[in-house]
This record gives sequence, structure tokens and C-alpha cells, in this order.
Amino acid sequence: MKYRTKNHCGMFTPQYQWLLEELPKVNRSKTSWLIVLIHSPWYNSISYHYMQGETRRVMFEPWFVEDKVDLVFAGHVYSYERSVRQGESCLSHGL
Repeated sequence: MKYRTKNHCGMFTPQYQWLLEELPKVNRSKTSWLIVLIHSPWYNSISYHYMQGETRRVMFEPWFVEDKVDLVFAGHVYSYERSVRQGESCLSHGL
């Protein structure tokens, strides 16, 4: 599943509505992994990009938790980091 975070995707936009409707439809008995691709990472330790995705994280992370998204890939920040889930938030590890 991919949604474009570079475009406007605030509440009540077509993209917001699409994601709201599509996430709950995923049949987890047929889809063993639910993977989401996003543009800007919600968690990163690079000071220049710090909190760039915060608005979208606040908006969409509860849905990802509720609908049990297994993995989120993000781009935009040109460094390798990985995150470890800590409750409903993550810790970033720069490598």
C-alpha cells in the first residue's frame, strides 16, 4: 500500500479518505504482510529533517497500529536508519 505524503493528504482529502477506507479492508488471512510506503520518515535522527513527518505521523500512525501494519518504508532522508517499535512509537537507529 502506498500513499503520497509529498502531496496534500490532510483530513478530508481524497487520499486521506482512500486510506481510511482501504486499510480496514485488508484481508489478513490472505495478506500475511501489510507493508506501507511513505515519502518522509516519521522517525529519524537527522537534525535537518527532524519532525518533517510529524503532522502525518499524528494523523496516520494510529491507523497503522490499529490495522496492524507490519512494516513501513520511508525515503526522503538520504541516510540509513532503522527503527524499533517501542509501544506506539519508535526509536531511530542511525547506522
